[in-house]
Amino acid sequence: GGHHRPNHHARLSMMIFRSLEWIIGERTGTPDALFARRMQTRIPSFTDEFMQSTPLTRIRDIAHRNDIPQDLKREIKHTIQNKLHRNAGPEDLAASESLLRRIMDNRHEYNENF
Repeated sequence: GGHHRPNHHARLSMMIFRSLEWIIGERTGTPDALFARRMQTRIPSFTDEFMQSTPLTRIRDIAHRNDIPQDLKREIKHTIQNKLHRNAGPEDLAASESLLRRIMDNRHEYNENF
């Protein structure tokens, strides 16, 4: 599989919706138009909430900080950032919670701003 931002599927959904709109407009009253109208109700949402590409920006910024150890940066990138790009599952949330707990338990090892 490819490596896409979370909003990739929402953009694809919007393109499909627009194509279906074209079919409905061009072929009104035909079985194609009826099928297209039915398909529109089954494609994923592409509202603003799903079109934003910014949620991962904060995680990427953290993973690229210069005031934290290289191994922690690498772990953040591999355990959180890359997984979220690929629609992380519940196990990734558990890994993120574990990483955060470990950082909070040892916060004296990191820059105060971190």
